[in-house]
Amino acid sequence: MKDKKDPGLLSIVGGLIVLFAFVNIALAVIVSILYALGGGGEFDAGKVATVIFILSLILTPLLLLLVGISGVEMNKRDEQEARKRRLRQLQQKTAAAQLRFPPVISLPQHVLLRRGERCHYQGKATLLVIKHEVVGHRTSYSGSSVEILDGFSLDSGSGYSQAVRGLVPYTYPGLLTITSQRVIMTGESSFEHSVSSLTSMQFLENYDGLELQFGGTTCKLLLDDPFIVDRILNLVR
Repeated sequence: MKDKKDPGLLSIVGGLIVLFAFVNIALAVIVSILYALGGGGEFDAGKVATVIFILSLILTPLLLLLVGISGVEMNKRDEQEARKRRLRQLQQKTAAAQLRFPPVISLPQHVLLRRGERCHYQGKATLLVIKHEVVGHRTSYSGSSVEILDGFSLDSGSGYSQAVRGLVPYTYPGLLTITSQRVIMTGESSFEHSVSSLTSMQFLENYDGLELQFGGTTCKLLLDDPFIVDRILNLVR
């Protein structure tokens, strides 16, 4: 598993650079106004530039220090989250490995069991659906310009708008139920498949869920305990 890089630090650096530029502009304006009002004499660009340069020398280390502190804190948070995630995964793997028989839930919620059917798992899940949709439009223009008088021209041409398509994720929270016969998702978006039709399953990229294949139908589920669900499905099918 590869952890994705957090682009937050780059955003902070970029924001601070922009902030630094605005600070210098603001300093130039403020110092110029104060100098003009306070001195009462002619505007001395050299003195104003010197004052701005000195203030910039003071502010630059402070901004760099702020970037450094932000980067350290962000790295600490990332490391803590990574340690928590690895510990959570290890605990789930250990608990899943200890399962020799699928657990039985005597009173499952929101599901009517068939005769002889047993419920082995119920938990929160989120159905992840990736759709290929229009995410924007790109406008293009082509044409020509002919000068008819000095300073005046006649333009002709045409423009068109082209749709830009991309992958858009949709999430639908609900309740996942695994029985001895079926895999059932109830909630905003629901499905029901027989356990016998499960042809393959694999963990999602960040091990935060499972991708289940039922014949020609693929279901991606975000789960709090994917290792437990994987183990139970292996036991019941």
